[in-house]
Amino acid sequence: MITYHKGKNKRYWKSNLLRECSNKEQLDQIPLLLDVKNLLAQAKTLDKDGHCQRVAKGILEQCNYNDVYLQNDSDKAEEIIIRVHEAYENYLKGIRLVSASYSAICGETA
Repeated sequence: MITYHKGKNKRYWKSNLLRECSNKEQLDQIPLLLDVKNLLAQAKTLDKDGHCQRVAKGILEQCNYNDVYLQNDSDKAEEIIIRVHEAYENYLKGIRLVSASYSAICGETA
């Protein structure tokens, strides 16, 4: 999407990109861009002109008008995923303990 918007409009590509991300998220009900850090990383990867700092500054300026991307949602999502994974691991450990106890009570050997 970055290259598409850069090619389509050199001057307003950043605002157009953020607007499209917001629109797609609302229509599809799926987060497309959780945090501006994700966008900055992609812009840096695609930068061939050596203007990464200027591009980053422009993107951050556009985010002032649409601050939903400045709320560190990617960090929050990562924390949720880690906690769910830990809860699942604890659940599996509990099942193994119950299963082992049940086998011992019934006289089964592993």
